[in-house]
Amino acid sequence: MAIYKRASILEETIRRLKSQTLPPCTIVAVGSCDEDREVALRNDLDYLEWENKFLSTKVQAAVLHCRQYNPDAIMGIGSDDWPSENWVEEMAAHLDGNDIVGPDHLFFCLIGARPPQVIRYFYPHPRYGEPMGVGRLVLKRILDRCDWKLYPPGLKSGLDGASHRRLMSFGAKSFLYKDDKAKILCPKGLSDQLTSWNHGLNPGHSERVKDPTWIETYFPGVMEKGLI
Repeated sequence: MAIYKRASILEETIRRLKSQTLPPCTIVAVGSCDEDREVALRNDLDYLEWENKFLSTKVQAAVLHCRQYNPDAIMGIGSDDWPSENWVEEMAAHLDGNDIVGPDHLFFCLIGARPPQVIRYFYPHPRYGEPMGVGRLVLKRILDRCDWKLYPPGLKSGLDGASHRRLMSFGAKSFLYKDDKAKILCPKGLSDQLTSWNHGLNPGHSERVKDPTWIETYFPGVMEKGLI
């Protein structure tokens, strides 16, 4: 998990990872400042310091750091991605016979919007059918095939697509999770409006969630805490 400031959002992400019905054995965080280190160590994460320049290099450092644990699989998630408590269990249930398990959609919400605004976002054509990188599980056997090198250096964006293409070039078999039993909610600030938020509202690969109680139903407490 690459982190950079936004402590209150990060704390909620960590809490949700630790509260999984199938919790991860180890949470590796790669950060770039004193605030990152403080939050990570306070929550007993395995913390790695890395320059906050190219995101692909930073995330790749975390992937290589995970190798020492000899895990069955690794999961990539951002510091502002909130999984429902059954996320890991749902993804892991589909690992048999697959090398990659990931969602075909996720949910964005805009921090501070009242009433709450939530959209369900899908990859547009031609990427539809490709598992999203957020919450994606990657099995050890395919990581071994590519020598645990998922991300090319020097990328600030496009990491999910780049890593997926690399995994597929090594013969990976992927599973696209389409169910809504498990969800990931990504809160976005006002500074994100012109990027992921507006991009997610493009017709054809997104839809607004019309239920005004959706956040409190599936992610109880986050509005009460003032996180959204």
